[in-house]
Amino acid sequence: MKRKILIICGPTATGKTRLGKKMAKMFDGEIVSFDSRQVYRGFDIGTGKDLSRLAKLEKVGLESGEEVNCYIDQDVKIWGNDLISAKEEFSVSQYTKLIVKIILNIWERGHLPILVGGSGFYLKALIDGVETMNISPDEDLRLMLSDYSVDELQKELIKIDRERFLQMNDSDAKNSRRLIRAIEIGRKKDEKKTEGGVKKKFGLKTNDFLWIGLSSEKEELFRQIEKRVEKRVLDGVEEEIKGLIKAGVNWSDLAMQSIGYRQWRDYFEEGEKKEVVLEKWIKKECDLAKRQMTWFKKEKRIKWFLIERPDFELKVVEEVKKWYKK
Repeated sequence: MKRKILIICGPTATGKTRLGKKMAKMFDGEIVSFDSRQVYRGFDIGTGKDLSRLAKLEKVGLESGEEVNCYIDQDVKIWGNDLISAKEEFSVSQYTKLIVKIILNIWERGHLPILVGGSGFYLKALIDGVETMNISPDEDLRLMLSDYSVDELQKELIKIDRERFLQMNDSDAKNSRRLIRAIEIGRKKDEKKTEGGVKKKFGLKTNDFLWIGLSSEKEELFRQIEKRVEKRVLDGVEEEIKGLIKAGVNWSDLAMQSIGYRQWRDYFEEGEKKEVVLEKWIKKECDLAKRQMTWFKKEKRIKWFLIERPDFELKVVEEVKKWYKK
C-alpha cells in the first residue's frame, strides 16, 4: 500500500483511542500513540491507556534489532505505550527515532499507521520534524539558570518561546530540567534564525496524511473529563500508585509528575481527603485540554469533527474512505 498515515488528535476525553480502534479494524490499521504520559511502563490507569482486560503485551523485534513493547487489544495492535520505566529519561528526539522505525515496520507489513494522541509536540516532531532535536547543551546557560525557581524558568521560557511553553504537558511545565532545556533550545533557535534560517530534521518521508481532529463543546468536555477521572478512581488508580511506590518509584521521578499521579502525593503522605485529590486532578485535566486545543487549533491541516454531533463518526468514516482510496 501507499505510505499513508491517519492522524486522530484533539484534547483529552474526546474518545480518540476508541475511534482509533474502530478505524484500525475498518482500514487494516495499527495504532501508534503520541502521548507523552503513556510512554511509562506501569502507568496505565492514571494516564488513560484505555486497554481492555483482554489486552496482551508482546515484545516485537524491529529490523534495527531493537525489541519494542506492543499491545494487542481486541485484535488491534497498539504501539508507543510502555516504552520506558519511570526512572528513565525520554526526549522527543528518542521518541521520534523509535516511532519512525515502528511506522516503517507497519508500512512494510502493508498496514496503515494510525497516530492517536494529544501531545502536539511529539506529533509535530514526527510529521514535520523539529529544528530543536540536535541542538547541543549550553553548559554556561545551564549553570546560570540552575538557581532559578520553576516560576522564574516558566517566565523566562514564555518570554523566549511562548508557543513551546503552551505545548508542554503539566509535568514538563513544572520540571526545572525540561524548562532549562526548552530555554536553551529557544535561544539557539533565535541565534540560527539571525544566521539565515533553520534546518529541520524530517523523520517520515511521506506527505500523505489525513488529520482528523475531535473537538467538543467546552462545558461538555469538562463533564466528560470529570466522568473519566471518577472512572479511573473506580478502575483502581489508587492501587496502581501503591504498587508503583512499593516497586521503588519515587514521587520525585518524572513519571510521577504526570497528571493523575502527582495530585495523590498529599493524600498518601499527609492524609489529604480523596475529594480534594479529585478536584485538583479534574482541574489539571481541564487545564491540559485547554492547552491542547490552543495548540491544535493553530494547525490548519486538521479536519475537525464535533463529537456531540450524532453523525460525527459516520462523517469521519466517509472522510477516511475517500482519502484511503486515493
